[in-house]
Amino acid sequence: MAWWKNRDQDRQPDEAAPAGDWRDDPRVARVAELTSHALELQRLGHIEQALSGAQEGVALGRQLVRAYPEPVHLQELAGMLYGLAGILNRVGRPEEAADVLAESLAAYRDVAGAGVGGIAPLIADVRARQASSLAHLGRITSAVVHADLAVAAYRELADGPDGAGHLADLVRVLGVNAQVLALAGDPDLACASAEAAIGTFTRNRAAFERMPQAAAYLTMLSSSCSLASRIHAANDRIERALAADDIAVRLTQQLVEYGGSGHRDLHAAAIARLGAHLLAADRAAAGAARIRESRAIDAAAADAELAEIQDTRGEADRFGLTLSYALRQAAELGVDGAGGVLDLTAADPGVEAVTPSTRCAPERVAARAEALGRVGLAALSPAPGEGYRIGVEAHLMFAALSERGAATPPFWTELLDRLLTEFGEDLLGTDVTDWRDRSVGSPSAT
Repeated sequence: MAWWKNRDQDRQPDEAAPAGDWRDDPRVARVAELTSHALELQRLGHIEQALSGAQEGVALGRQLVRAYPEPVHLQELAGMLYGLAGILNRVGRPEEAADVLAESLAAYRDVAGAGVGGIAPLIADVRARQASSLAHLGRITSAVVHADLAVAAYRELADGPDGAGHLADLVRVLGVNAQVLALAGDPDLACASAEAAIGTFTRNRAAFERMPQAAAYLTMLSSSCSLASRIHAANDRIERALAADDIAVRLTQQLVEYGGSGHRDLHAAAIARLGAHLLAADRAAAGAARIRESRAIDAAAADAELAEIQDTRGEADRFGLTLSYALRQAAELGVDGAGGVLDLTAADPGVEAVTPSTRCAPERVAARAEALGRVGLAALSPAPGEGYRIGVEAHLMFAALSERGAATPPFWTELLDRLLTEFGEDLLGTDVTDWRDRSVGSPSAT
């Protein structure tokens, strides 16, 4: 139970008992002052000072939640916790950030449960930030699930009556989702999410360029282009890699125009990547010219990018084992059911698959996941790597279902037991045992 549901249990001895209207409580004004000051300190780069102010604000916010039952205080606390987590991440304290975000998410969900409107995008923002934090902490399943639900929320909002106002956030969470999946999921799905972010931006470019945060979005989108390019190149889709590179060059050129020399390294890296992929496409003269151009802009950034790209074995290991490749290999080895499941990996008509739960219509996710999982287990003996990729993708689909409160089959537990035996937490993530326990208690779809 969240601590605020028993507001007296953590009341401090020096906390004044509530009396009169909460608007007259001096702590309300102090919280607003601390929050505003912390934001200004962050803008000026004084992160440690911002952290101190944010922590004081959260402490007072918790006092207000204990003192007054109105959802307004819980909502304000949730927002302060979200901001505090961002600062904690910036000072290298991701474990604390993850705990703070979990409290923020629980608070927002309770506010929504109290009937307060407009909370869905706030919950999605917390989930997106939590996804990034957890991915870098090795909590793979939880990271993917949070990103999955954040994307789902903003897709729904972007399709709604006020959709235009949510497009920027959709682009942002698609980019986060792509980075998380690149660390933990199917590379092709990561690529699809990155390209969905790029496509949404491209279709609404004029609106994005009028935003005060335009430079931040261009920076994020250049990262999405880089990710998509690397995944395409690792899977011998060089023309698609070149298309992503071309967009990255144009985006980073615009960044240079916005911010002067501060973004020249990104621009040089994008041009170098384009040059390297032109060489790979047997367009030697054009590739060499691009590489010379990149070095003239920022030689160190260009050479660093080229060195990373030249580690083709590392790129192939990281991005080459896609779900579709794993299923093709399993089918060639005669793994029972692999051929049939391979036919099902394409998204259903009208569904743009960018997360594990969007590979098919919602009502079919459990059955699709079980079919994948059974092929994954059968593939473990002849092809452990392919079996791992297939099995993990099934597990991620089950986990996304479970987080939504949907029923999952008992097979999910069987799948996780086998994957844990074969690979352990080092590959599956430090949170996989928690998810295994959760699978046992999950509502059963029998």
